[in-house]
Parts: sequence; structure tokens; C-alpha cells
Amino acid sequence: MWANYLSALAAVRDSALDAAYYHKQYERHEGHPKPHVVAILALARQRFKVKYKLMTTDAAYDKEIPIASHLDREHQTANNGPRAA
Repeated sequence: MWANYLSALAAVRDSALDAAYYHKQYERHEGHPKPHVVAILALARQRFKVKYKLMTTDAAYDKEIPIASHLDREHQTANNGPRAA
């Protein structure tokens, strides 16, 4: 689990897509005593789910798919306004 945590920390620094997910989670948990930790753990969990899916299926990783999915969500949010929590 520690490796996933460290991987998430590095990803926030080096990946715009992971940084966007981290900031979204950080804002979502603003009232939490440690929103940074919650956001990093959410990102680590998300990255672990991708790794697990790649190891257990014949799926191939394509970085364009998450980027396109993220851009679609951003476009929907811009057109429909922010989602209610």
C-alpha cells in the first residue's frame, strides 16, 4: 500500500490528469481534518484499480482514454453546471 501512496504523490507532481483528480478530491473533502491525505489516498486507490484491471484482464493501457474521459466530464460540467454533492 505504501508503494501506491508514493506513486500517487509522484503522479500529482508529474501528471496533469492525476493532479486534476487530486485537486477535485481535495476540494470535495475541504471540511475533512486532513483533506490532503484523503485526496492522495483516493488517487492511490484509483491508480491501484487501474493496475489491478490491467493485471487481471487482457486490457491494454491507453493514456488517451482517461484523458478523453476527463475532457468529456469537464465539457459536461461546463454545459450543465457543477454537480450537486
